[in-house]
Amino acid sequence: MIISKARSIMVLLCGAILSAGCGGEISQASRDEATILVAWEPNPEPVLGYEVFYGDTVDAVDKFAADVSALDPDADLSAPAVELRSDRDLGLSKGDQVCFKVKAYDATDVSNYSAPVCTTIPG
Repeated sequence: MIISKARSIMVLLCGAILSAGCGGEISQASRDEATILVAWEPNPEPVLGYEVFYGDTVDAVDKFAADVSALDPDADLSAPAVELRSDRDLGLSKGDQVCFKVKAYDATDVSNYSAPVCTTIPG
């Protein structure tokens, strides 16, 4: 099966720790860390999951950040997203730029990267 590219990636920066999403707000964290919500449109064909990658520029997105897998009972592949903490998960500081790309996968194939999306950690 050939998988379409993961599409329409979106990044929201939110205050310290999220409980149920950002609500579209961009705010500074209460300490030196922000929560980043990376969300994207689901793949049109069924998939087993998505891999999220990051880097400090569009051309340097090659570090693994997260796996959103159908095997995870908390994952919702119909509205895929992952919350990452800027310092703990990504090693970033205030003012750092971060870019994300996503790949979809099934049992036999992996898609190309999605288009990149970049943002700056508030600070």
